[in-house]
Amino acid sequence: MVVFVSAGCSLSGNEGSVEISRYSGQSVFLSCSVKCTARHEPDSKFRWKLPNYREINHTINPTELRRLYQGRLHMFDISSGNFSLLISDLTEEDEGLYSCWSDENQHKNFSLTVKGCTLSETEREPETKYTGDSVLLSCSCEDPNTKPEDFRWTHVESSGTEVSSETPRYKDRVHTFHKTTPSNLSLLISNLTEDDQGTYRCTVNHKTSADTRLLVKGETLHCFSSSCGRLNFLMWRKKYNLCLMVVPRNLNDSTAATVLFMMVSWGSAGGFLLKSMIISTVLNMFSSRLLTLHQTASCSISCL
Repeated sequence: MVVFVSAGCSLSGNEGSVEISRYSGQSVFLSCSVKCTARHEPDSKFRWKLPNYREINHTINPTELRRLYQGRLHMFDISSGNFSLLISDLTEEDEGLYSCWSDENQHKNFSLTVKGCTLSETEREPETKYTGDSVLLSCSCEDPNTKPEDFRWTHVESSGTEVSSETPRYKDRVHTFHKTTPSNLSLLISNLTEDDQGTYRCTVNHKTSADTRLLVKGETLHCFSSSCGRLNFLMWRKKYNLCLMVVPRNLNDSTAATVLFMMVSWGSAGGFLLKSMIISTVLNMFSSRLLTLHQTASCSISCL
């Protein structure tokens, strides 16, 4: 069914189709107005045909109009002949053909294209980190002008647990960047634990996604031992740190010996050596010429 306007009125501007392209999150103004002769006034009975076979006219209930576009569509003063539409916060679902009709022979088409987020990568190289580290999980749109209306990070192995500050296990440990740079959907996780290991999925608008595999290594110690003359040298490396302990090899020298402990740290700094390890090492060194030290951190030192 097509509704007519009063005789003596016609659509302004060129008829036919107007191509319009916008990014998601932007607004679009669809201009449609009626010009009438002095003896005629615009008839309020007009219609817009929208994508997905929807229609609106002056009789549409305001509540229904808000429901259709979640309060994103604005209509102007129809009595003055302005039948234009303003749609804000565009989504990809708004894409399609919009037609402003005045009668069977007069209508104006707008072909609206809404550019959404196309992920720059859908498969990424695995990330390897240590406990206590931070990791940046990359996820971004190819076009920096894109503003996705919805995205989320999930931990696949935890039944799709959402990774956000609202989730207790990630509270105060995650940060995103989309508020300042809408096309940057990357996720920063700090103070990693071994439980954080797994596959992280970045999903945009409930349809496109990208996975990143994260491997979190524990605090494993790599230990070495050597001797030179009457001294034993114990060396062990943990993460980015190197420790060296020098102790007397001859038990008789123990009363006059000074135990030197020196730690050289580079990369990620941190006092990783527990006091219990130092004490246990020294006691075992002075208890036997053959030393085997087992630590709770899976470290084994053997000296002859």
